[in-house]
Amino acid sequence: MTIRLIPTISLLVLASLPLQGQAPVTAKPADPPETKPVPPAAKPAEAIVKLEPMEVLGEPPKLSFGISLQIWQDGLTGNVSTIYITGVKPGSEAAKQGLTPFTQIDRIDGRPVQSYLASLKSSSELGKIFINRKLGAKVALEVLPAGSPKPKIIVLVEKPNFEFQIRSSDLK
Repeated sequence: MTIRLIPTISLLVLASLPLQGQAPVTAKPADPPETKPVPPAAKPAEAIVKLEPMEVLGEPPKLSFGISLQIWQDGLTGNVSTIYITGVKPGSEAAKQGLTPFTQIDRIDGRPVQSYLASLKSSSELGKIFINRKLGAKVALEVLPAGSPKPKIIVLVEKPNFEFQIRSSDLK
């Protein structure tokens, strides 16, 4: 005895043919089988990195002077290789002094950035310079604006992180 398997598509075609002595039968296409979403498999070349849970206690740190930074680390020494400004708060002193994204910082208070450990922890040197500074705190940056061949020195002063207006009617 030979068993022959007929593909599903053939069965649908056969079901639509009239049988001898019967009226033609119209077959509906079969509903596609339910499929469950399958998570994408990791590519073999990619390493999977498991991050430990992190919890921020208290108020999160606030980057000072109206700028956001990107710090590149020297893999051999752990020190900074380069620091770039990645964002500037509109209306801030940094914006008024012409700092823009992609500006490179070469020196901080006269010291080359390569002499700092590449860390923004609050206890690190860079953390003490750029995080949660008090009002009136100053930092001198030697920067190389994007597309400029000549560095310039900018002094930033930490100012309040909000804006407000006093109406004359409020003073009465």
